[in-house]
Amino acid sequence: MDTRRWLEVKSVLGEALDRPAGARAAYLSEACAGDAGLRAEVEALLAYEQEADLPPLFAGDASPHRLGPWRILRELGRGGMGVVYLAERDDQLYEKRVAIKLIDSAVQPEELLRRFEAERRILAQLEQPNIARLIDAGIGPDARPYFVLEYVDGLPLDEFVREAAWPLRRRVELFLKVCDALNYAHRQLIVHLDLKPGNILVTADGTPKLLDFGVARILDRESGGGLEGSPVRMLTQAYASPEQKSGGGLSVASDVYSLGVLLREVVQGEPQEDLACIAGKATAAEPAARYASVEQLAGDLGRFLRDEPVSAHEQGFAYRAAKFVRRHQMPVLGGVVALSGLLIGLSSAIYEARIANRRFDQVRHMANSFLFEFHDAIQNLPGSTQARALVVQRALEYLDSLVKESGGDVGLKRELAQSYLKIGDVQGLYFEANLGQQRESEASYQKALDLFQEIARQRPLMPSAQLDLADAHIRVATSLSAAQRHAEALRHLDQAIATASSVRFKIPPVRIALAKASFGRAENLEGLGRIDEALNERRKTLAILEELRQSSPKNAAARRWLALGHKRYGATLLNRAGAVEQALAEMRTAEKLDGETFRADPNNAVAKGDVALDAQYLAAALTRKGDVEAARAEWGRAIQMQGELVQADGRNVRARFFLIRGLQELGALDRQRRAWVQSKESLQRALTLAQAIRPGTEESMELVAGSEGQLGRTLAAEGACGAARVHLEGALAGYADLKDPRRLPAVGAQRKELAALLAGCRGQGR
Repeated sequence: MDTRRWLEVKSVLGEALDRPAGARAAYLSEACAGDAGLRAEVEALLAYEQEADLPPLFAGDASPHRLGPWRILRELGRGGMGVVYLAERDDQLYEKRVAIKLIDSAVQPEELLRRFEAERRILAQLEQPNIARLIDAGIGPDARPYFVLEYVDGLPLDEFVREAAWPLRRRVELFLKVCDALNYAHRQLIVHLDLKPGNILVTADGTPKLLDFGVARILDRESGGGLEGSPVRMLTQAYASPEQKSGGGLSVASDVYSLGVLLREVVQGEPQEDLACIAGKATAAEPAARYASVEQLAGDLGRFLRDEPVSAHEQGFAYRAAKFVRRHQMPVLGGVVALSGLLIGLSSAIYEARIANRRFDQVRHMANSFLFEFHDAIQNLPGSTQARALVVQRALEYLDSLVKESGGDVGLKRELAQSYLKIGDVQGLYFEANLGQQRESEASYQKALDLFQEIARQRPLMPSAQLDLADAHIRVATSLSAAQRHAEALRHLDQAIATASSVRFKIPPVRIALAKASFGRAENLEGLGRIDEALNERRKTLAILEELRQSSPKNAAARRWLALGHKRYGATLLNRAGAVEQALAEMRTAEKLDGETFRADPNNAVAKGDVALDAQYLAAALTRKGDVEAARAEWGRAIQMQGELVQADGRNVRARFFLIRGLQELGALDRQRRAWVQSKESLQRALTLAQAIRPGTEESMELVAGSEGQLGRTLAAEGACGAARVHLEGALAGYADLKDPRRLPAVGAQRKELAALLAGCRGQGR
């Protein structure tokens, strides 16, 4: 068997081995159509594989332990051209993990080197954000060439689209990034020839990366766009163009065809005529009938997003007029109303149905734009809390009305549930900027949970449904934890862990969900006084997040949660005698992580809040250590930053809460130093701020009572019992007015201490 035939057999066999045994016959009928010899050879190898329980194709390829300076960690996958490994560099000259592609040893040496040089030449030309980058190349000890490539931690395009369940617009925008990458390659005179979902990985943040140029070819400038050399017939049947299957002439049109097939999968389930026309033109049987370039295909997709006529659609008057109206609705509205009066007797039912459908789609699109574009764009900006609340509330109202109209639309229910999660976050998510509306936040999270449970029952096998459900359980648990309902919170967190663990693919969102649930368990175990269990759980949280950071170093969410995990681990350690230094080390690790994020984006209000909170944690630990001056410096830094956040965003109750707590702690520290003036200044400022937070609410009453109590303590210690009595009585009255049973256990000890102080002041009569 010659090299070309062997590679053809190997390609089909590799695809067959990836399928269940019962599905292989149907695949071979398609892949080997018209080539009985090919099918016979593949079936013989499959039969041997079943008998030996070994993949004979690769039996001779033992995994290497290292290649040059690169240490092999594990195998990532195998294909017709070789094996791909995850690796890292031992000498620290390159810190990130990489993917190493080791060329197949079954190929003849001269062919091996020819292919290696061809692929190296191609990869060296490609420097584009959506193409996996070539880092290094070399020859292994067994004379097999290898490539070192950027490692992409993501899902194949089709799996990502299914799991992310993005609205149509976002899916098309994602696909346009793939088009940009391929168009760039074409401009470098490189044709990919093996476009399929597995060669386009999408990271957790939605960035696509084009991989595997192993069968790519370089366009010959002198042959009018044909390819250099004789292309090997290695292809994936479902995505290959007719000319690839028949062995005809190949060009950029072959990649355009594969893109058209991928486009159908990306927009699957959307009854959109324009997109059907675009995909149809891209996958025309004759290359000349397709788009002449990827740039032209992308141009039509851009026109679709802008509601402009697409070139693939018939350009009739009605079609162009409809597009014009969609782009200019308000100027045309008066004319439409007048025209509808003239035409009301002519097909009025059909006309109204079309208008209703169009309005439904437009309102849905607008709501999603509010939720996923505008809200997310302003989330980290200073002063955005009230604007975020308004944006999410409006989106929620729109979606709520649409759900009532639509009945059982699962996608719409999911959008509504996500809206409830976002409004709950703005109302009261503890570690985010929020409005301090804890009860309202809990109610919003519960509505989201109810909807996600309904969706999970309807779509039990959909990974995104399970992830959404786990996230909702975590959010509900967060609210319950803030209300001191720790046992209830733990039940929700255990359910979140079970739900997230059921997702087969351990992608970054799954691991983050598991880390968040573990983090919540530690918080609630500590709240129940089970400190040893809490410490064990915190170590488990950090292990999950550290592993995620190693595999996905650019994952901002993982980095932030890792810092938070170190902070809270340090705080829990303070409950252990003799663990102050270890606690400080954990808190400094958190400060380093958050500081790097903040320095990279000083206008990020969330990052600034995290750094301010780091300073407060350090101050508390330094106070426990007895290093008063260092503690005062950290309290001062925290108060300065939290004050700036409050000034920039007056509705950010989280920043105001931490500012008040910081002032209370600094005032208490100065009281220990007998620095009465500084102590009173800090505590009076805390009291003034507390009185301005949603007056009359339980949250405000507790903060006011706490500040009055601290100020009363300082005045009593100073000997000013007359003034102290006023504030001590005010604190006790404030605590007595609290009706929420969830808050009462926390204030019981405070009331007892303040009552004793007040009795002492009354006894002195001053």
